[in-house]
Amino acid sequence: MISIIIPVYNVEPYLHQCIDSILNQTYKDWECILVDDGSTDSSGVICDEYAKKDSRIHVLHTENCGASHARNIGIECANGEWISFVDADDWITKNYVESLCNIKDNVDLIYFPTNQIYEGEDIIIRLPKPETIEGRKNVEKKLYSLKYGYLGDIFGWTFAKFFKKSIIDKNNIRFVENIIFREDEIFTMDYCRYIYSIKVIDTPLYYYRVRNDGLTAKGMNDSDCINLADNIERNLPYFHNEEFLKKEKQRIADYHVEVYLRKYHLRSIYRYVVKCVKYLISIFH
Repeated sequence: MISIIIPVYNVEPYLHQCIDSILNQTYKDWECILVDDGSTDSSGVICDEYAKKDSRIHVLHTENCGASHARNIGIECANGEWISFVDADDWITKNYVESLCNIKDNVDLIYFPTNQIYEGEDIIIRLPKPETIEGRKNVEKKLYSLKYGYLGDIFGWTFAKFFKKSIIDKNNIRFVENIIFREDEIFTMDYCRYIYSIKVIDTPLYYYRVRNDGLTAKGMNDSDCINLADNIERNLPYFHNEEFLKKEKQRIADYHVEVYLRKYHLRSIYRYVVKCVKYLISIFH
């Protein structure tokens, strides 16, 4: 069984489409955990209405503590062998769960492309080559290409992936709750410390809605930058691919430089200072 965890907060216009896409799954062995994060619109009521109609849908209502807290509650309640995270303003294809069940390989992480929706336009993120990667050294090499290659950032989100519940539980992996921007990245990076195999499939199974009023569009503040940099640095000892480590160290430096320049109102020269920092890192690495 797969547990689909959905944090819900003030998404009334989109929530029906999201939950309906789960109910329409061709494969029926799933549970959906809706965590209402203190919504002030009708989102919580909508969740309860769906739960009354289908016993596979479970609803938890909490005070507003953020998406990370909501997802952590979902993890605690999940009963499935696999966990998938879906955002409440997105939706999935009808063969989403079936695609997981059709995978016969014993792997630790399953990764697939998404369809991005911009103001009604459907744009498919570039399709990866389907493959299975085994062995820690090969996994780290693949993680580097999936993060910094043309396909986009594998760490940048938790949707469009299937995670093994046993790995999450064994290593007590949770979302860091004091980060409200790119918290997905830290969770995925934490998870990838412990994996020895990846299955990449080339079928887009997830529809990601790009909203101008979303949190992602608002950008990070100074505290977000520092927290993200600290959490990236915390993970580095678990990775050994030199190219990957070099890139991540550059990112840490970028975040600290950006905060410094913001503090002293020097954003206009930010891109030039970043180039200098990257150059120095490359010399002394």
